[in-house]
Amino acid sequence: INTIAANMAAIKENQNALRIQQADLEVAKVNLAIQLASAEDEKASLLNQQAAAQQAAAEALAAQQVAQAKAREEAAQQAASVEEAKAAIVAPAAMVAESPVTPAPASITAPSATPVASVARPQVSYSSVNNYPVGQCTWGAKSLAPWAGNNWGNGGQWAASAQAAGYSVGTTPMVGAIAVWNDGGYGHVAVVVEVQSSSNIRVM
Repeated sequence: INTIAANMAAIKENQNALRIQQADLEVAKVNLAIQLASAEDEKASLLNQQAAAQQAAAEALAAQQVAQAKAREEAAQQAASVEEAKAAIVAPAAMVAESPVTPAPASITAPSATPVASVARPQVSYSSVNNYPVGQCTWGAKSLAPWAGNNWGNGGQWAASAQAAGYSVGTTPMVGAIAVWNDGGYGHVAVVVEVQSSSNIRVM
């Protein structure tokens, strides 16, 4: 009888131990499920962060490419403007009407005085030596347009002097031309750097 009772007690104890083990197993399964779920959430979050970072990098690259293209375009336009201005200053062109010279280029409106303009480059020799009085309009025009003669007289005489030197003259404004006014006195000359209309030019 004692043996049976002992065996029954052992069986009951084993059953209790088995239930505890089963409960522990369920807890472990739940913990594992929680860990797996957490890992999946973290993975999804990391993937989202990765996608956002890749998109930001792509947008930054695209913006950089646009900025570089714009910078190249602006540099090309600036270089073209510089070359155009250099060509206008060096090459002989028309002599057209203008207003008095100022230290910096300014927009001016041509006066009613009869202007003249050279439109053809004759086969004549000229010197870049400037014999005109320093600071005078004739000196400034000769400096910017070295093809002009060194003995063309006062500003008002330049149209006739240019024509005598083989340059044709007219009234159409042209960039690079020497603008001439004959006001009955000394007259005035300057080099045309921009033509907005036949009556509105910019000179130096």
